[in-house]
Amino acid sequence: MVQLRVMTDDHGEGEEVLALLEPLLQACTALVVSEPTELHHRGGGLRVVYTVLPAPNATTVRVQVERDDPPAGPARGAGRRTPVRAPRRQALPPGS
Repeated sequence: MVQLRVMTDDHGEGEEVLALLEPLLQACTALVVSEPTELHHRGGGLRVVYTVLPAPNATTVRVQVERDDPPAGPARGAGRRTPVRAPRRQALPPGS
């Protein structure tokens, strides 16, 4: 059984992603997609699972999607600090 899971601690962001993802899954004729199952999470957030199977006699279709990013303007980037990334761990020496 193949499952697709949408999991996030930000419920609102998860709902936004599902609003974009669900129509794509339902429109795909090469897949049979189950109804979504919402799992409960103690800390809130969102957990949704779909069971996905190839459709009988499905043919592979190439799909190309292009990003449509909003233009970066003064309100988007000015005055904001670049997020600080955690330093990467160094690999252990051989034989450790």
